[in-house]
Amino acid sequence: MIIKKIAIKDFKGIEFFECDFGKITNIYGDNGTGKTSVYDAWLWLLFERNSANKTVFEIQPIDSSGSIKHHVETVVTAVIEHDEKEYEVSKKYSEKWSKKRGDIKPEFTGHIIKYFFNSIPLSKQQYKQKLNDIINENIFKILSDPLYFNNELGWKERRKLLLDISETPVKDIEMAEKLGMANLASNLEKYSIDEYMALLKSKDTQFSKELANIPIRIDELSLIGTNSENDDLKQNLKNIKQVLKEVDIPDSTFLDIQTELNELKIKRGHEIADTGDAIALLRTRKRPILSRINMGLNLESIKEELEALRQEWADVYSQEWAGDTICPTCQQEIKPDKIRQAKVLFEQEKAKKIKEIDLKGKSISKEKDDLDMKMKQEEKEEKEIKIANEAIDKRILELEKKESGEDSAISRLSQQLDTMSLDKEEKAAMSHLDPLKKELADKIEAIEEKIAQQKVFEQAQARIAKLAVEERNVSNKLSVVKEDIRSVETFVHQKVSKMESGINEKFHIVQFKLFDDQINGTISETCIATVNGVPYADMNGALKIQAGLDIIKGIFKMEVPIFIDNRESITELPDMGERQIINLIVSPTQLKTEVTK
Repeated sequence: MIIKKIAIKDFKGIEFFECDFGKITNIYGDNGTGKTSVYDAWLWLLFERNSANKTVFEIQPIDSSGSIKHHVETVVTAVIEHDEKEYEVSKKYSEKWSKKRGDIKPEFTGHIIKYFFNSIPLSKQQYKQKLNDIINENIFKILSDPLYFNNELGWKERRKLLLDISETPVKDIEMAEKLGMANLASNLEKYSIDEYMALLKSKDTQFSKELANIPIRIDELSLIGTNSENDDLKQNLKNIKQVLKEVDIPDSTFLDIQTELNELKIKRGHEIADTGDAIALLRTRKRPILSRINMGLNLESIKEELEALRQEWADVYSQEWAGDTICPTCQQEIKPDKIRQAKVLFEQEKAKKIKEIDLKGKSISKEKDDLDMKMKQEEKEEKEIKIANEAIDKRILELEKKESGEDSAISRLSQQLDTMSLDKEEKAAMSHLDPLKKELADKIEAIEEKIAQQKVFEQAQARIAKLAVEERNVSNKLSVVKEDIRSVETFVHQKVSKMESGINEKFHIVQFKLFDDQINGTISETCIATVNGVPYADMNGALKIQAGLDIIKGIFKMEVPIFIDNRESITELPDMGERQIINLIVSPTQLKTEVTK
């Protein structure tokens, strides 16, 4: 595609400008004389954007004081050539003034844009489609502005574009086998490389969470102290109880009940601790429910697009010939045979557009059906996750409310101890033994407390040992997952390195860096253009333009006009082949052009 001619009337600061373009066209002018406005007019004509890639900017003409000129029509017309055919594209931008009933003066109510393709008036959508048939807007931006690729696209967009144009066919399973990654090759039979990486990262998160919780539980158990010789304590307890029996036979029943009660309390404490562990484990098994908001928004967007297509179809179908008989460029009357030709072309274009809308509608309808199906599948999965999570919550509630058989026994024995007492006469008769009995009872209580503490300690140590084994197992699983992640990263690095070589062969001075090696030995994706090792961000303005031109040459074979602003800062341009170059050059003159045929 090349631009052959442009005519600009009352656009920004340009009152009138007309230029015939050659292979190389130099546009000279001092700062503020309108060089960039010529570029803005060209981009506005095609895509309603300016050179800063903004859709909202001032278009209307201004006078020498910077005030907007009202009641003036802005017109930009260009003749372009594509595949050895010439096309005339034109836009007219004007103010809309309306006078309400009873008002003397009309008031401003907005702007109107009229679109023309080969002198045929079109709707905005029709006009955009015509231009899109010639050149895709996104590709045009990349190929017409040396700074667009690196300044406007994010690194992920740049990286995807480069990988898409790579001509190195690589089959993942075969490459994994060649690299000796048998486990990865096996998994790639079930998953894509992206799906497998997502699965590994999910497991990494799960195991890391479990591993972080285990030391906390071990620390809690480690607070339980004492480490006495249990056999010695039991023997001492037996001896003291025997002495107490000899001193006071009736109290032996009391002591037996008290011993049974202590043992039941210890057993119940263990049950409570085990229940807490079971609840903690259940909570780690709950699965999150993913949001489907974005999918719903996409579906609504598709429905809106379908409705817009139906409206567009109706608009196109109802269109009748309403062409001008005056040429918008030369203002001369169009010959009758040209008008007939234009009418025939109009009907052909109308039929073609209706067919295109039908095809696009079918494609979007299929996309809508696919998305509907996917949403239904995810709704089903969401229900399954909810059912599983509810079952876990129910089990947790059951454990929290679970009553032990020991609870009633502990209550019964406690009441029995509270009500037990000796007969008054027997108690009075044996009152002289009370100090000895109290001393023996205190010793028994102290020893039983130590025995109970020792049992709790031993149980805690057993649980710590069990948790330590679990910690090792989870740690081993996590190590395997992390090793698998490193294998995937290495695989992707190897794969893209092969592609990277093929990509960089397309350029003369630019070399792309697609991976960063991290300090911890991992790798991260990136996309940085370099020239002789200098990253794009550190290049001066001239080198950035030269790098951008090299990227334009290598990234696509198609050719569009390239506008180079501040051309005077570059001593030499790379050979751009047959591509059309428009240089914007600062010079102490009014706006003027110089064409190299």
